[in-house]
Amino acid sequence: MPRFRPSVLLEARQRANLTQLELATRAAAEPPGQQPVFKDDPARERARRIAAWENRIGAWERGIDTPSATYVPTLARVLGVEPLSLFDADPAAPSFTALRLAAGLTLQALAEATGISYTSLHRMARGVARAPDDAASKLANALGVTVAQLRASIDHDG
Repeated sequence: MPRFRPSVLLEARQRANLTQLELATRAAAEPPGQQPVFKDDPARERARRIAAWENRIGAWERGIDTPSATYVPTLARVLGVEPLSLFDADPAAPSFTALRLAAGLTLQALAEATGISYTSLHRMARGVARAPDDAASKLANALGVTVAQLRASIDHDG
């Protein structure tokens, strides 16, 4: 599993000349995803999201915690970096797991997006099972890579 690199996040934030609060404010402006929403009080919802992002960013930069897959694309977009750069992954030959994290997908979300069972994906990622051509095409599309890149990433993890 590729490890998150807190120093890359910190350096990217500093290069962008952003405080943790400023990064949190920009990140919180992105769509909320699976978080609870206070529809009756938009200001309260916005303040809650900014505070949550600021707390997470601090923990991620200190290496206390790592962002879940769903936060990675937002961080990368706001900071203007490639999502893979936030991990100790080789950008020329990333693993399947690194591609999945960079795409912002949990294994369950990838299963739902492709119609491939969680168990099958897990077995492919571990190199226990080979991805059939139809599955490889669906996965490559969901991850934004070619089928050849996908197959290489699965071979890398296995």
